[in-house]
Amino acid sequence: MSARIRRRASAIVIRDQQILTILMEDPHTGEQFHTVPGGGIEEGEHPSVTAERETLEESGYQILVDRGSEMVSRYRFIWAGSSYDCETWWYRGTLTRDDPQEVHDEAYILSARWFRLSEIEKLFSFHPDILSSIQHMVRDV
Repeated sequence: MSARIRRRASAIVIRDQQILTILMEDPHTGEQFHTVPGGGIEEGEHPSVTAERETLEESGYQILVDRGSEMVSRYRFIWAGSSYDCETWWYRGTLTRDDPQEVHDEAYILSARWFRLSEIEKLFSFHPDILSSIQHMVRDV
């Protein structure tokens, strides 16, 4: 099975020593897991704008990303029965508003939740490459 290339961006948003996560459900397997807000980069869109847009779409929170925090990683990811070769731009983001807007996104986006930073390893252990990228992004926070 050859992997599809997917250019995407994600935001690591920390508030009061907690990380913003998105609970998702794979439409093919029904497996539920937490990830950080993020998604595909649209034509002509800067990855930092993608991270801000996807965070709002998936969580309802408006953020501003720090472009200087940019990190890029590449990994394989299985979603909805397909294998993707993901190239992800990671950014640290800060809330511009504390109150989230109502979310109207895909049915596989179940909810946005905040977890203590100490829970990162448990939350993201399903994918070692994603875990490693998130751990790198929260160092010194």
